[in-house]
Amino acid sequence: PSVGIGGFLLQGGQGWNARGWGWAAENVVAIDVVTAEGELVRADETHHSDLFWAARGAGPGFFGVVTRFHLRTRPLPKHLAHTVHAYPLDLFDEVMTWLHGMHHTVSDLVEIVALTQTPPTGDGPVLLVTGVSMTDTAEQAAEALA
Repeated sequence: PSVGIGGFLLQGGQGWNARGWGWAAENVVAIDVVTAEGELVRADETHHSDLFWAARGAGPGFFGVVTRFHLRTRPLPKHLAHTVHAYPLDLFDEVMTWLHGMHHTVSDLVEIVALTQTPPTGDGPVLLVTGVSMTDTAEQAAEALA
């Protein structure tokens, strides 16, 4: 199953490139919402700002029905690059401690993901650490992933 865009936005929306662009809810500039009284209103920072504030992060607890989201868009990055490192699972604590200690030094243009996976060789699970960079040039990506 997947989360629809409404659920993603109303619950904050932490997705790819959130470090550089912020949470998805931070990029909602207005909503059209049917209030509990049945009135259709546009809510933004200056009109019905209480509804606008409440919607961003309320999740299923929001007390209106959003019929339309108005979003700030971003230019599509021209270059996507990634790096993947595999570690034996017995190094899990060491690798995760290292990641926790250094993640704040990584460029906001890089998303770091750590997960366990069983390789096709069937040798048992490994810890994969990947860095994904969304930039405009290969040079920017290489610098961000260095």
